Amino acid sequence: MEEGFYDTVFRFLSTLMDLFFVFLQLLHGLAFSFINWKIPTAYMDEIFHVPQAQRFCLADYSYDRKLTTPPGLYLISLILARISNSLFIPFDLCGIIWLRLLNYIIAFIAFPILLKKIYRQIHPDQPNPVIKRSAYLALFPLNAFFGFLYYTDVGSTFLVIWAYYLGLKKRYWRSICVGFISLLFRQTNIAWIAFIAFIQILQRVYKETLFARHPHPGQWISSWFHLIVDILRNLNQLVGIIAPNAVLVSGFAYFVYMNKGIVLGDKENHIPGIHFPQLFYLSTYVAALSVPILLTINLVPRFITRNFGGVGRVLTTFGFLLVMLIVVHFNTREHPFLLADNRHYVFYLWARTIRRHPLIRYLAVPLYYACIWTVLRPLAQSSSLFFMTAFIGACSLVLIPSPLLEFRYFTIPYYIWRLHITPPERWRIHLEVSFHVLINLATVLLFIYRPFEWAHEPGILQRFMW
Repeated sequence: MEEGFYDTVFRFLSTLMDLFFVFLQLLHGLAFSFINWKIPTAYMDEIFHVPQAQRFCLADYSYDRKLTTPPGLYLISLILARISNSLFIPFDLCGIIWLRLLNYIIAFIAFPILLKKIYRQIHPDQPNPVIKRSAYLALFPLNAFFGFLYYTDVGSTFLVIWAYYLGLKKRYWRSICVGFISLLFRQTNIAWIAFIAFIQILQRVYKETLFARHPHPGQWISSWFHLIVDILRNLNQLVGIIAPNAVLVSGFAYFVYMNKGIVLGDKENHIPGIHFPQLFYLSTYVAALSVPILLTINLVPRFITRNFGGVGRVLTTFGFLLVMLIVVHFNTREHPFLLADNRHYVFYLWARTIRRHPLIRYLAVPLYYACIWTVLRPLAQSSSLFFMTAFIGACSLVLIPSPLLEFRYFTIPYYIWRLHITPPERWRIHLEVSFHVLINLATVLLFIYRPFEWAHEPGILQRFMW
């Protein structure tokens, strides 16, 4: 009787969530209309992207030297515009509203569908309501916000997740083709292409590897040794995965060599370096935006037990903290862009925390450690040592060389993490959705209705954004 009652309640809540999703889609459409009404001209980085796309539409393929990324987004817009013209559709798809609409469709229509498909692939045993709820992951604040503007981030994220999905489905050539297209949106996606290739190899060698339990720490080296041996034994079966990925990675390396760097333009402001604290910022960012699914009653007691429950664990924890303190002391970097633009939230976060007092960066280390542990723990419970290593490696390749703290760089790591952790309880998913919706509502309203002016540019409205 009691179980039947709870099933009825959950079915009712599931129906409400379906209706809520429809309501949110209408709300997103309203927000998109308001943004285009209030901000009908290119804003922030759009001042580079929109004119470049419009030049392409006019068959002018000269490239803005300030653009650091390849022309993938503009080529897609150009193709759509050419198709529209050939069908005599009476719309200028190169106008700013139509350019923004491309990202809107990707973020709020195509991406939710893709998320449900890949979630079902990763968690095949989950009931249909849980799979359906995965569409709400498209509401992650950074993805949702930039779905209203003409930026490269939404397309880049979508293509990487799509390539990953195709890889998990063992459609290797399709995966590599989509991965190549993702490079035309953002060069650092090469790290995720390598990650996807490694996961494909694991699938062929060990079908259960993605979800296998971790070996004892003393067996880690032997586990990697056995993996290498098994890969060599199955090399004939893996040629179809390794060869095209090796060609793509080699081609990318040749591009970097000929280009004398990974970015296309504005190279003087995008010089790669070593920036290890990026991994600390990533963990803190993911933890903060995932509070509804990470914060449990036993989280603190378990953290204390696992990190301070015994002399060995205490020494290990303090060893990690010491290393992190050394990294923070010698490797904290403040890119000129970080405090040069007060329109970004990260400007205020940095200025009012790390910049506030010289000691704060050190006092933040225990918080970083707690966030790293809190974020990696659920992933470790649902993934193998090999997957964890590949994931951390890809995050490191993308983030550590970047001197600039930029939240947009954390979006793909968040999605890979969120897709692979054990599905949270339903009520936590509902809480997570509500949390993200409130953040999105606040950021969009702030963006639209709280403009300000710079003293040196009177009459020109500036707006707060991620």
